[in-house]
Order: sequence, then C-alpha cells, then structure tokens
Amino acid sequence: MPEHPIRPMPKSSLASIAAAKAAKAAATLSYPQLPPQNIVRRIMASPPPSEAMTPPRMTHGHGKGGEANGHVPVMTAAVGKRNKKPGNDKSTPTDEASTSQVPLMGSGDFSGILQSPPGPMPQTGSRVFLNDQQELDYLRSLGGLAEGDGDGQGLDPDFLASTSPFKTAERAEELHQKYIEAWTAWKHAEREVGKERKVTEQARKEREAARVEAIRSTKEVQKITGLCRALQKENKKLATQLGELQVNERENELDLAGRFEETLAQINERLKKHEKEKREMIRQAEEKVSSSSPSSTEVTALQAKLKAIEAEKTMILEQLQGFQQQYAIREKLYLAQCRSKEVELDLVDARLDRERERADLHAATSSMLRSKITSLQQTEAELRSQLTLYVEKFKQVEETLNRSNELFANFRREMEQMSQKTKKLEKDNQAVKAKSEASRGRIAEMADMLHKKDLVIGERDQQLKDAEKRRTLLEGLSRTLQRERDAARQELAAVKRSEEESSEVSLD
Repeated sequence: MPEHPIRPMPKSSLASIAAAKAAKAAATLSYPQLPPQNIVRRIMASPPPSEAMTPPRMTHGHGKGGEANGHVPVMTAAVGKRNKKPGNDKSTPTDEASTSQVPLMGSGDFSGILQSPPGPMPQTGSRVFLNDQQELDYLRSLGGLAEGDGDGQGLDPDFLASTSPFKTAERAEELHQKYIEAWTAWKHAEREVGKERKVTEQARKEREAARVEAIRSTKEVQKITGLCRALQKENKKLATQLGELQVNERENELDLAGRFEETLAQINERLKKHEKEKREMIRQAEEKVSSSSPSSTEVTALQAKLKAIEAEKTMILEQLQGFQQQYAIREKLYLAQCRSKEVELDLVDARLDRERERADLHAATSSMLRSKITSLQQTEAELRSQLTLYVEKFKQVEETLNRSNELFANFRREMEQMSQKTKKLEKDNQAVKAKSEASRGRIAEMADMLHKKDLVIGERDQQLKDAEKRRTLLEGLSRTLQRERDAARQELAAVKRSEEESSEVSLD
C-alpha cells in the first residue's frame, strides 16, 4: 500500500498565529464606540466580500506565513493531492496543492452573521468530527489506534460548546440589542432634556421681560406719585394763595365799603348842611321880603349863592356816580378773578384725578406682573424638578452603560480565554499529529481513511478560521460599541456642563 504522510504545521506558522492572536487580545483592551446609525451606515457602505481586502495567508507545509501590512495572517488549509503509485511504498505529494482560502468578511457580512439562524454543520462528502475525541474514537473503532493513544489529548467538549460561533453571535446580538435599547433611551432622554431646556429658557426670558416691565412700571408709578405729590403741593399752595387773596379782597372790599360809606355820610352831611343853609337863606330872604322889599343887589347875591350851591351839589352827585361806577367795575374784576381761580382749581382737580387713574392703572399692572412673576417662578421650580428627574434618568442610563461595559469586559475576558484554549487546542493538534505520525507504520493499510482524516482536518481548520473571523468581527463590534460609549459619555459630560452653566446663569 502506498504511504500517505501527514505534513505537520511548521513551527514558524504556529508562532505567527500565536503572535497574531496575542496582538488581537491586546487590541481588545479598548473598544472605541460609534453610534448604531454609524454601524448601519458602515455596513451599507461596505464593499461586498469579493471586493474586501485579501489578508495574507498561511498554508500547511510552508513557513512563509506571518503578519504583513499590519493584518493578522489567516491560516489556510492546503490539501495535497497524493498520487498513488503501485509498487512504491513512498508516495510524495505533488507540487500543485489545492489551497482553500477564506477571505476576511467585510463589514457588509455583519448582519448575516448576527441574524443567520444556527444550522447544521456543512457536509463535504466526508466524515466531519466535532472534536479530537470523536476522531480518536473513530480510529479506535477501526483498529488504527490503541486505547491508550491520544488519551487526555482530545478537545474539551464544553469549550467547543461555549465557543460555538452561533452562541457567540447570539450573545453579540443580545449585547448589541441591549446597547441599542440603552442608546435609544439615552437619545429619548436627551430630546426630553432639550425640550425642557427650551421651555426653561423661554420661561426665563419671559420672567426677565416681566421683571423689566415691572421695574419700568415701578419707575413710572414712582414718577407719577412724585407728580401727584407735586400737584398736591401746588394745589395746597394755590388754595393758600386763594385764601389769602380772598382775605385781602374782603379786607379791601370792607375798606372800600367803609370809605364809601364815610364818603356817602360826608356827602349826605354836606347835602343836609346845604339844604339847611338853603332853607335858612330862603327863610331869611322871605323874612326880608316880608319885612322890606329887597334890593336888586341882594337878590343877585342870593341867586349867585344858590347857583354856587347847585353847582357844588351837581359836582358832589357826579363824584358819587363816579364812586359807584368804580365800585361796580371793582366788583366785576373781583368776580372775574374768582372765576379764573375756580377754573384753575377745576383744572388742577382734573389733572389730579387723571394722574390718580394712571397711578391706579400702573398699580394694577404692577400687581398683575408680580403675580405673573410668581407663576413663572413656580413654573421654573417645576421645570427644575423635571430637570432633576431627567438628571436621575441620565444617571440610570449611565449605570446601564456601565453594566454594558461590564458585560463587554466579561466578553473580552471570555475571548482571551478562548484564545488561550485555542492555543491549547493547537498544541493538542500537534500532539495528535505527532502520535499519528508515530503510528503511521501501523496504519499503512488505512491510507484512504487517513486521507479522509486529512480532509476533515482541513475542514476543521476551515471551521477554526471561520470561528477566528467571527471572533475578529465580534472584536470589531466591541470596539465600535466602546467608541459609542465614549461618545455617549462625552455628550453626557457636555450636557452636564451646559446644565451647570445654565444653573449658574439662572442663579446670577
């Protein structure tokens, strides 16, 4: 039977894989964040997998793997086509090897990984082993391995169950859903805080406007009050002057009346005296006429004396008429002055009433503005209480984000444990391959089965590469969520600073 050797993986390739996984584990220490809409935008804008960058590859049987251009090398399974030559125990693989390489998944395949339901393992027409223990049991059933071969070197079934790509995808999807819910709640709270901030700002502006209006009204009330006081003082002054003027007018009137009475009395006395003299002269003339006939000179003298008395009487009557006319004119002047003073008093009273009405109107406006300021202060207090409630909600959202960060940290630790177990798995694979090579002489007749085993190992390597790519994708998701968390914290810090500034401004 021809011999089909199994080529072990070179140590340089194993070292490159270990270095790449260590670099990935170190890169998971900080996860930058992006908002979920940016993730969706990146997924929609990402090129298809066929156009994605092809990472450097590593094949079995070659030591030219490793890191290139900062990309993690991906191990590819190469299955050599062995030519069976009859009569020759040594068989060499051909130079041409069919190398199956799976490129890294683009960001467009993210939804397919998270949302694809778990299904059966792919079948390639050959037997598929879930772990080394099944493979060893199968070889033992065929008689190719002894019972003691490979004991304790198999894979851990619990580890494979816990590191299943479908369970990891489900956990990542669950974490992503929780983070999206937290992000939605935070955005809702941010919108509510923005609305409340606008309402608070509007109330503050209205309160400032009402305060300015109240100050202006107070100044106008003070001005009107001062004018009222000045008008009252002027009114009192005018009333005092009017009283003094009335007293003076009465005194002048009494004085004038007294003088007029005295003048009338003097005139009456003079008239009575002239009448008496006239009667006396008439009586004397009659006596003289009766006693003796008067001479012409005496009659002429008496007539001249009578004319003089008549002229004096006429002059006195004219003076009396002049005094009467002056008294009537003075009475008219006094009445006109009294009417003008009364009109001035009525005007002052009207102005005083108008100023009082304006003062009452401004007082009512001031009271209304004070009540409005009080209501605005109550509204501000209510808005502040609502703002405090939203701050508490912000704290709850922050606690939720912290819990999400703890979940991400646990997931990162599990990924590190997964990488360690993967290294252990590689060591176990090397041990199994060494034992298989040591027992190659005993299982020469089972070359076809070993060939199938080689194919199965290639498929398992393919599955490991798929799991590695999924892990890389999950690490990218974790970094994206970390960036979103940092952005959310920065926005929360900015909101808190703006709230503190607004509170300081409102207190000022």
